Amino acid sequence: MKIDQLLDKYLKGEASLEEQQLVERWLENPDQAATVWDQLDAGSQDEWLQKLYRRIAHTIDAENKKTIKFKSWFKVAMASAAVFAGFLLALLLWPKQKQPTAMASWTTVSAATGEKHYVMLEDSSSVWLNSGASIRYNTALGHKNREVYLSGEAYFDVKHLPQRPFMVHTGKITTTVLGTAFNISADKLGNQVKVAVARGKVQVAKEGEVLGLLMPNQQIVYERQHQSRVQRNIDTEVVLDWLPDDLYFDNITFGEAALALAKQYDVQIKFSNEKLKNCRFTGTIKKDKTLDQALRVICEFNKATYKIKNNTVTIFGAGCE
Repeated sequence: MKIDQLLDKYLKGEASLEEQQLVERWLENPDQAATVWDQLDAGSQDEWLQKLYRRIAHTIDAENKKTIKFKSWFKVAMASAAVFAGFLLALLLWPKQKQPTAMASWTTVSAATGEKHYVMLEDSSSVWLNSGASIRYNTALGHKNREVYLSGEAYFDVKHLPQRPFMVHTGKITTTVLGTAFNISADKLGNQVKVAVARGKVQVAKEGEVLGLLMPNQQIVYERQHQSRVQRNIDTEVVLDWLPDDLYFDNITFGEAALALAKQYDVQIKFSNEKLKNCRFTGTIKKDKTLDQALRVICEFNKATYKIKNNTVTIFGAGCE
């Protein structure tokens, strides 16, 4: 059932307890509410708000009329008032919160023409940007949803966090995952968007309408001009042929580099001193280098040593402030 239908049932008092909880969770998340809210004209918005206020006020009055002890009544009244205040604040902030550029913590990273750029995000997800591509993201990557805005082509290797979906916006197309690896290619105008999955499962949607659910070695191509989409099986290695085999580190921390090395060589990397993770450096690890050779180069950059035991690497050193 669509959210507008749920809202209608909620306002009429016909929603079940489960449906009421769905509406309340929806109201608490302004980013999800923006699409439906924007579709209403000013008069409809005002009417919708008035109905909601009356509905909540009626609930508060009903609670207050119950014959209960003063202490319990006080708790109910305070809880109801808190819910009302929370809904009101969420509704008032919708127009502001749907604009990510208003947040000072958003940053943009780009790959220069003719170059490829590696980015390690704060949640330990990694991104390779193809020539001329750029991403814009919140440095905190949110507390619930991790959102990235992409222009151009990029390969994402997303850390699995079940409670925090990872969303990539390319124009009106949104790609949502929990933890997987996939490639997105979109022109600057968003006329054509291609999403290909290398690992895991990806959902692709346009303004809330699901276009497809992709599994490994599948791709969806969306054409804005014809409002068409095609889903097909592919050889992901061909799509990812643009990815570099070498590891490029451009002014990143030792901690970020360790995550990339762990993925590249399928090992666990630990630090004896947490301050080591703060050290920054720039360098390149060629694809033909062994793990031992790669560690030797990176540790030399950061004045550190290492020890390999079984499948675990431990880094030692004074670290950086």
